[in-house]
Amino acid sequence: MKKALFRFPVALVAVFFLASCGKSAPTETVHVEGARSAIFGLEKVMQVSETGMKAVRNGALLGIQVAEYISMTPAVAVASGLTGVTAASAAQSTQSTITDPDFKLLAAFSEALSVNVAELLNRSTERQQQLDVYSEALSNVATKANDRYKELSAVEEQASSELRTLKRDLSSAERERKAASSAKDFSLASEKQKIILDLQKQIADKELQVEQSADIVTQLEQMLELYGEKILAMESNREALILGVQVIDVPGVEELQLIKREKSPRKRSRGGGLFDGLF
Repeated sequence: MKKALFRFPVALVAVFFLASCGKSAPTETVHVEGARSAIFGLEKVMQVSETGMKAVRNGALLGIQVAEYISMTPAVAVASGLTGVTAASAAQSTQSTITDPDFKLLAAFSEALSVNVAELLNRSTERQQQLDVYSEALSNVATKANDRYKELSAVEEQASSELRTLKRDLSSAERERKAASSAKDFSLASEKQKIILDLQKQIADKELQVEQSADIVTQLEQMLELYGEKILAMESNREALILGVQVIDVPGVEELQLIKREKSPRKRSRGGGLFDGLF
């Protein structure tokens, strides 16, 4: 019995102690409902770093707003998608070798050319403005493509010339090595063999440069041809595109003179500045 009496006061004191601690340090309960309400709870917790929290929150919301604006606005979508080409072009403007920006430029140019103008205008309430935005964006990326076309055409021509020189040097070195071997001058033959191996490596590298440059030049040339045809068609049919009218090409429509046939632009041969007349 004494032991039981002794234990009771200790337990009672513990209860009072815990109760007094609870009164001296009250806790605040924040109720949240769903992901949206959780933002307010998070802000309450992060009040200790209010400045940093505001900077992160504003930046995130700004990114969301920009992304939403771009995705909902066709005119901005077209222009913004091609704006990145400026940075890519600047990165490789002085490069004499094929770089990743070259392929980004090809991708942007190809995407711009593949835009269905009729569908693009049908999705817009400002057809004239939309057509102007697209025409300007297309011309911008075509201008960058033309600049790179001229640069790589010069690179290809120079590399091809250097390749021919290296091959002549290789043929000469092989003849000299053969002559040294025939004369039992193996010391000279050994030196010529080292020269031959070095020339063979240079030729392999130069051939790769010529091949890569020629491939990009050919693709840019084809796209610039398509650009010339598309921009001419858009300029010649500007009013019809803005009004959204179409002419159904059926037998007899030519007699009505609703369709005017024009010759295609003259096929251009390769070389620097061939497409300058388009810009």
